[in-house]
Amino acid sequence: YILEAGPGTGKTQTLTARVVQLIDEGVDPRRLLVLTYSNKAAGEMAERIAKKRPEQASAIWTGTFHAFGLDLIRRLGPEFMLRREPRLMDRVEAVELLEVEFPRLALEHYLDLYDPTRLIGDILAAISRAKDEVVGPEEYALRAEEMRMAAGANEPRRTNALKAAEVARIYGVYERLKRERNAIDFGDLVSLPVELLESRPDIAAQLGQLYDHVLVDEYQDVNRASVRLLKALCPTGENLWVVGDARQSIYRFRGASPISMATFASQDFPGATAGRLEVNYRSVEEIVNAYSAFAERMTAGDGDAALQSERGPAGLPIELRLRASKDEQPIAIADGIDEMLRSGIAYRDQAVLCTGNERLGEIARDLERMGIPVLFLGSLFERGEVKDLLSVLSLLADRRAMGLVRTSCMPGLEMTLGDVGAVLESLRGEEREPLEWLEARQTLPISPEGHVALDGLAAVLDGLDVDSPPWRTLAMIVLDRTRIAARIGQASSVAERSQGIAIWQLMNFLRVQPRAQGRAVPRLLDRVRRLVAIGDDRDLRQLPAAAQGLDAVRLMTIHGAKGLEFDCV
Repeated sequence: YILEAGPGTGKTQTLTARVVQLIDEGVDPRRLLVLTYSNKAAGEMAERIAKKRPEQASAIWTGTFHAFGLDLIRRLGPEFMLRREPRLMDRVEAVELLEVEFPRLALEHYLDLYDPTRLIGDILAAISRAKDEVVGPEEYALRAEEMRMAAGANEPRRTNALKAAEVARIYGVYERLKRERNAIDFGDLVSLPVELLESRPDIAAQLGQLYDHVLVDEYQDVNRASVRLLKALCPTGENLWVVGDARQSIYRFRGASPISMATFASQDFPGATAGRLEVNYRSVEEIVNAYSAFAERMTAGDGDAALQSERGPAGLPIELRLRASKDEQPIAIADGIDEMLRSGIAYRDQAVLCTGNERLGEIARDLERMGIPVLFLGSLFERGEVKDLLSVLSLLADRRAMGLVRTSCMPGLEMTLGDVGAVLESLRGEEREPLEWLEARQTLPISPEGHVALDGLAAVLDGLDVDSPPWRTLAMIVLDRTRIAARIGQASSVAERSQGIAIWQLMNFLRVQPRAQGRAVPRLLDRVRRLVAIGDDRDLRQLPAAAQGLDAVRLMTIHGAKGLEFDCV
């Protein structure tokens, strides 16, 4: 059964009601499997089920497809030809794995001596997409060869085919390196179980018999590997219940395939029945009507998209305000925010949506300059307070002390640019160990004020070195050796309190870093560099729940705003 549920119609609530109904009908909760695509959706789903049936909720397997796949790999480890419980690598570790091997790969199309990390990120993205379709290195190479044969004399198409062939070769090397280290990556979590279950019908049948009902939320965001996993578990589709809306698919950049909604009953599970939710409970009538009109023309999805608003009209029509240039937009946004504030809508009930974090960062700075409090983290490692702390860390590892340029602007450590230049010039051509220059700071040709600043810096870094654990080091610096935490704790402005949120996010990031070889501080800084280079820091941009009470306008991407409710956008 497939249920089409437009925005605000209660997809997760309906699925929760279905789970409760099955439990009330006597279905053993241990024989229920509830899946979704994102961690956020999985958490919300588990919470709702726990509120309805707290005693049975813990017995239900509830989580993402990838978490379920990892559970299968751990349960059936020998079947995957893994020596022991494998270690799950993140994307940064995958970059590190290939970065060492890159010089030996004799690359032509993906060779960048200046910044190999950038191209490794592109290659890993291509490999990840292949795993979304359960395509291994050998099949990837065959498809690349087919592309080359079909290209003929078309040079651009031939170049694309040769690039695909190079990816296929790197793909094979990457898989070999992972196997040697008994490691798996995120894409393996679904593709490996699919390969096993499709090649071993006996295991698939045994696994399918463990569950009487399989339910899937946010079906529009599943990839084709996830669909094949469902087909292995439920070949006939009996007692498979999914809910989704192709028009709300937001994870295509991560391999989501909204076409799965259209092919559910026609190809994947022939004969399946369908239903549709038509009442929106989240938004007022003006917004629902605008969506209905727009949705009819969307290429994603088919059939009637019109919804009815349960809340009714608000008396506030949607407005389209055009401005001649990009520079005029922040002023227009600020005017709109002030209008809503005067009409009784608090800052916290307003939001500014945009397609990307870079543009949101510009808008945030403009609004703050105009005195409007905003709640926006953006890219964590681009924030000033985070750069400050990473610069302090870098002094423990950098013989040239380039982080001094930034730390010299921190409260209590201020130095003039002339003094900073004199320190850096004194280090040029020398082969001292990190911080040796600070120990001999009295000989540096700088001003008395500069010496006072370096005395303060020496106190901050006293007893620390290149092997000091980054989390413990920064916790000591923020809480004990500087006024950073105290200043933020006494802050009244949203901007200053947002600095505390960013530092909190950074400390959480440091706390969960995987173990690896090498010296602690350089390893951490290299990991941050790679993380930023491949753009894999999205999870660090999310605001913690504790920040939701701040009275400030929320700035977020359209992806980040999915499912949230505001009085004014």
